[in-house]
Formats: sequence, structure tokens, C-alpha cells
Amino acid sequence: MTDYNNSRYKLILKYPASWWRNQWREALPSGNGKIGAAVYGGVNQETIVINHEDLWHMGRKDELPDVSDTLKETRSLIANKQFNEANWSLTNALKRKNYQTRLASVMPLGDLKVRMSNKEVFQHYRRVLNMETGEIDVSWKEGKQRISRRLFVSRADDVIVYELESEAEIDSVDFQVSLHKSDSHKMHDKVEKLSKTVKDKADGNFLFYSVTNDDHTDFGAVIRIVPMNGQCVTNAHSINCKQVKKVIAFIKVFVKSDHQLEWPKLQKELVLVRPNYQEHLNRHVPLHQQLFHSASLSLEGNDYTRSNEELLLEAYEGDVSLELIEKMWSFGRYLFISGTRDRGEPFSMYGLWAGDYNLMWGHRMANENIQMMYWHANVGGLTECIPPLFYYYENMLDDFRENASKLFGCRGIYIPAGTTPGIGVPNQIVPVIMNWTGAAGWLAQHFYDYYLYTNDEEFLKDHLLPFMREIACFYEDFLVKGNDDTYTFIPSVSPENTPQNFMPKTSEPIAHPMPTAINATMDIAIVKELLQHLIEACVHTELYLEEIEKWETILNGLPAYMLNHEGALKEWSNTEFEDRYDHRHLSHIYPLFPGKELQEESETAFLKHVRKQ
Repeated sequence: MTDYNNSRYKLILKYPASWWRNQWREALPSGNGKIGAAVYGGVNQETIVINHEDLWHMGRKDELPDVSDTLKETRSLIANKQFNEANWSLTNALKRKNYQTRLASVMPLGDLKVRMSNKEVFQHYRRVLNMETGEIDVSWKEGKQRISRRLFVSRADDVIVYELESEAEIDSVDFQVSLHKSDSHKMHDKVEKLSKTVKDKADGNFLFYSVTNDDHTDFGAVIRIVPMNGQCVTNAHSINCKQVKKVIAFIKVFVKSDHQLEWPKLQKELVLVRPNYQEHLNRHVPLHQQLFHSASLSLEGNDYTRSNEELLLEAYEGDVSLELIEKMWSFGRYLFISGTRDRGEPFSMYGLWAGDYNLMWGHRMANENIQMMYWHANVGGLTECIPPLFYYYENMLDDFRENASKLFGCRGIYIPAGTTPGIGVPNQIVPVIMNWTGAAGWLAQHFYDYYLYTNDEEFLKDHLLPFMREIACFYEDFLVKGNDDTYTFIPSVSPENTPQNFMPKTSEPIAHPMPTAINATMDIAIVKELLQHLIEACVHTELYLEEIEKWETILNGLPAYMLNHEGALKEWSNTEFEDRYDHRHLSHIYPLFPGKELQEESETAFLKHVRKQ
């Protein structure tokens, strides 16, 4: 038996998930990049939330109306210094057309409920996530007897493996699978509608479960329960194991299908599965560790014996231990490799562990969030996890071309900040999102870095270079060329800030009162970086060489960065807009990070102006 007992990679908790409502937020996560399982850790009643990367609902995709004529109006209003009116020009035009596209939302597939009889009060409780293996262990003592429950999501077999083991016989263990409940009052009707489509049954040592989604396809699971001793009693909707010391369960899930096809298919697959927990773990672990150990962080002075509670309480007192820093670093990597895969969906802000039906940040947000989640991937040895991000956006190129044409009258592509699978048209109809054009260029940075790390020439020629060229086409049409051959970004947004002199004189918080400006520093930096990479790639591949001259002309005509009265890098290269420091974003330092322009030796003198931020 292989021992995976390195405490350096363990998160140790002394209590179950404990939030009032929203317990899923404290559940411990396991996943293989496609299927996720989150363990609450209850003693008498356990809940395991099951997720799948392709399970979404409630999306709506309207035909995008042609409102490209508003760009001229926006620019005219800005020229007349009617900035507040210009701010709403495009947004209001879409609203007048009754355009109501809505992003889809991730949703939980269901819950596995495990109810146990308990003879005594539990003691010495531990809930442990082993990040090195992806295994979750919930254990406690009843009197002198130890009881443990272990789970992992297998990369080798695409199945959730769950084992319950006790030193003494357990009188009764009841297994049932059910629709996940919602903690949101707004989702009550939606969940009630889903519940009316639930089909579940128990047959022999199998549990069958399905729900019909709003696209009229089914999702669900088949679960095989194998008691290693004792007896198994099948009820209408549950399986009860009596006088057992060990029970193992295997869970296979399906989405976007028909339960009448999936139930017998998955049942046949599960019949062939050998009921040996350690055997399955040993096949899974090398695949998991190949990713997890592609990089490591080791800080001196750690003993790795303290629980999460102890580490966090110490940090709340003001002393953040090196052990906590190291474990947080490892946990971030663990979540990433468990929540995406080389041929699947890109990582999301909730990973594969969404515990409700309409989560605020369940979509992919490309005005910093998704980029931030992938910053570590190349340098952390996880380049194989990056292509899903590219192919996700590449699959919606038709939407992005339509956006560029119908919103701005431009060729090329415009990527809205927020997207979900198959919905690449605008959806968050507010000025701070609609008037920002930098998402595509910023994403191109990730893909170009991927090429530099991998030297994948096929990816460069067949995918990346055409993608960057379409972004360049957009800016060729979008940028305003002046009589002096300089270019101007109108409109231009620095996510998600409003210039100080356009902040309302009120104490009430307003999210984004007037973000639409001219020549945001970030916009300048993104286009400069994009064109430099594009020219480099064309020279290297000897493709599109005839277009380099026009891109160099744009590069030479881009606005220069400006300094404010304090000598700091200005957020907008235009004197109309005053810097506002009281803001959580630092978009304008893009030339330094995540861009690399100011990291070049010849630009080090300019760094002092960035440090003033």
C-alpha cells in the first residue's frame, strides 16, 4: 500500500462545514478537471455536492441588433465634452432595442446524502484534504472506535470513489442521491421546477438519478454501493447497509443526454469496477501528482502539524506564518489542476464546486479575473492546462466578429468581458463593460506566452496568429487617426475606474459612475503589446509580411504615456481626466505587469513613475 502522508500538503480542519446556509463554501473540494465533488464533513449526515464542467442553465442568447451608428454619436458627445451622455450612448441603444442576452450559470448536479447511526458522541474529529492526492478524509472517534470516510475523483477512471470504514460495526448507513437545495430565495421557483423533473430509484445495489435541464436534456448519476460485509437493503429511493464495517461507493455522472440511455450504460460500466479503494487511488495519484508537483514552494521553519483554524487564528492576530503562506500557494495550484483539464473547459471562479444555481461570478470574466487565474500556469509547469482557455474563446469567434461589426462598425473581433459557453455576444449591458475594448488583446498575451513556453509552431500558425490578426483588424478600424498621424482611443475605459473629477458629489457608493474616457493607459499598453507580438510572429513565420508596415505605423502613432502632477504614471493619457487612487484596480500599470514593456532594461528609468502608485 502506498503511503501519501506528507502533512506539508494537507489542509487539516477540526470542524465540519459550518456556515449558516451556504455550507458548500466551506466544503472540501476534490476534482479531476471534469467532475467535482465537495465534502461537507457532517458526522451523522454527510453531504457531497457533485458538479460537472458542462452543466449550465438559464442562458439566453438574443440576436445582436446593429447599433454601430452609436460610435459616431459617442465620439461626437466626447468631442463636445458631454462625457456622461457619451458614457451611456452604446448601452442605451441596446436597451432601446430590448436586447436581453443573459449569461448562463453553472449549477450543481446533485447531492449524495449519507446518513449514519451513531452510538456515542463523536470526539477527535478531523476533516483533511490531501492536496498531493486529491483525497478528502473525514474521521472521528466514537468511544474507542475510529470511523473514517474517504473520497477522491479519479483521473484514471473518471469516477468518484467513496469509502466508509469503521473499527466496529455500524448499525445502519443510508445512501441517497437527491437534487441540491438552493440557499437563494430568488432560486426557489427555479429549483422547484427542476425538482418536478427528478427521476430517482434504487435497484439492487444501484442508485439512479436524473434531472431535466432547461435545454430539455437530462443530467444525473448512477451510484454503485458495495458493502464489504453485513447486508444491503434496497428501498424505493435509497440503499441501507446494516451491520457493516466497510462500504465502498462508485459514482458516475452524465450531462446533456437522456437518462434512459445513460442509466443502463453507466450501470454496465460500474459493474466492471473492482471494489478496491486503494487500487483506484494508486491508479489516480500518479496522474494527479504529475500536475501538482510540476512546481513547488518550500519556506523554512514549518512543522506542518497545525490545523487550518490554528493557522488562520494566528494570522487574524497579525502574524501570518510561512506555513500558511505555503499552504495557500499549494491550495491555489491544487484548485486549478482539479478544476480544469487539458481537453476540457477553462477554470472558472468557482472551479468545479458551485453549490447554488445563480452565482454572481459563475461566468468567465476577462477584464482581469480569468487572466489572473492563469498567470501562474506557464511558469508553474502547467502549460497543458492553457489550451482550453484559448479554444473556449476560439469557439465563439463568430460571435466576436458580429460584436465588432454591430457594435462599432469594425472588422475583426470584440470580446465582451463576460462570457459563458456558447454565449459570446454582449450580456452585461453597462458602460464600464460595453465601452471597454481590451479583453481580446489582453487574452492574446496569455496565448502568446503559451507559445513562447512551448514553441508550438502549429499553434502559432494555425490558431494564435489568425487570432491576433483579427484583433489588430478591429483596432485598425476603431482607432481614430489625427492630422498629425497620432492615434486616439475613443471611447476608452480603464477597468473599472472613474476619473476623480467625474465622481459624483455624494457619500452614497456608486459602482461605476462614469468610466468612459479617452486614451486609457491600459488600452494603449495592450495594443502596443499586441502589435509587437503580432509583428514578431509574422517575421518568425514569414506570414502576413505585407501587413507589417501598417501595424508599425499604428505602433509609432500610439499615444505616449503621461505623468500626473505627482510624477506618477497617469491612468488616462489625456488632461481631461484626473487620477483616482481610491480604487481597487491598478489597470494602468499594465506596461509593467501583467505586460512586460517596462521590464526591459532600457525602460528602467520609467519604473519610478509606476512605484508612486
